[in-house]
Amino acid sequence: MRTLFLLPVIACFASGPAAPQAPFARHAGQPDYVVTMAWNSWGKSGQRTVTYHGKWKRIDQGGTSAYISASDAVRVGIDDNARSISFAHGRKPSRRRNDEPRNTGERQTYLDESCTVWNVSRPIDERSRHGVTHLSCITDHGIELWSKSVDGKGEVAGSAEATSIVRRPVRPEEVQPPRTLLALDWWDQNPPTSGAKSIPDHEVVMEFSDGTAGAEKAIRTTRRHGAWEYLDEKGNHFRRSVRITHDSRSFRLQYTHADGHPHEELRLARHEHAQSEASTLTPEQAKAIEPKDLERSETVLGETCRWFGIHMHDASHLICLTSDGILLKESLSGRSRTDERSWTAIRLSRRPISLDEIKPPAELLDPQRWGIE
Repeated sequence: MRTLFLLPVIACFASGPAAPQAPFARHAGQPDYVVTMAWNSWGKSGQRTVTYHGKWKRIDQGGTSAYISASDAVRVGIDDNARSISFAHGRKPSRRRNDEPRNTGERQTYLDESCTVWNVSRPIDERSRHGVTHLSCITDHGIELWSKSVDGKGEVAGSAEATSIVRRPVRPEEVQPPRTLLALDWWDQNPPTSGAKSIPDHEVVMEFSDGTAGAEKAIRTTRRHGAWEYLDEKGNHFRRSVRITHDSRSFRLQYTHADGHPHEELRLARHEHAQSEASTLTPEQAKAIEPKDLERSETVLGETCRWFGIHMHDASHLICLTSDGILLKESLSGRSRTDERSWTAIRLSRRPISLDEIKPPAELLDPQRWGIE
């Protein structure tokens, strides 16, 4: 999935004209507007349109659209004519950056509008010459007039400047993410089956271990229905991730939620002319990533599985497969033994899996979960 890149897109909401406060604090009297901006980044340039009304701001740039809620708590991105869609709720914590907006106290006039310069984001180590600082000049009514990204050497890596500002009534449907983004029709389509793996329908429940005493128990449930595969991982009854894929690589759904953090994310990808991974590689590349038979077997749940190694840089990834391709054990480790993590099957059922068992949990596709009314 191509990353939706909006050079620094700021949800700019001021609290009043008397004393500019954090740009993310929306106030009830904030007017509707449409701003056209010219941007450039790493030798590329183009136009960006920012449309605002009530709780939402929409940013259109280069064939992509982003919807950002007033509190910046929800972000929705659409790429390539809705073939790639992402939903994010809550800010993702960063150990390398400080995203707390900082008022520099500097005032400027641009397009006959007055704005305050904000240091929106910066490296945790402000003395670092490798990090990038994002600056933005925002009016007292929350309109961004310019933004720029400055590297540790003081050079501008990218910028955006308003070329026109139009204050006009904006209809809610112009800025709100469409509810239809979550109405998946994948199951009614007939994706290509070429290259599909001949793995029988089944359900496997696996348990996680990192080799330490008293470690948290995590459970992974995998279901197979024809070319579809469903994976659901939970820890202490907390859903960490869901992944749904098709062997043709035409469809992919990925949900992640870090335990202990408010951030959750849902990504949907649809590719109409997807190819199998092997078809895009040279024979040498395909051979390099092909699982290597380690010539040893193991018995799990009364089933014999054979160990294979998967090529990874600076890491070890081992899988134990039955003769019909069902995964019963998996081991991942880094350079040291303390990094070792493993999954072991505790229940296996070869049975017909219905399509309803492959579909994502209904709550993940609930528009209200992602702030869409």
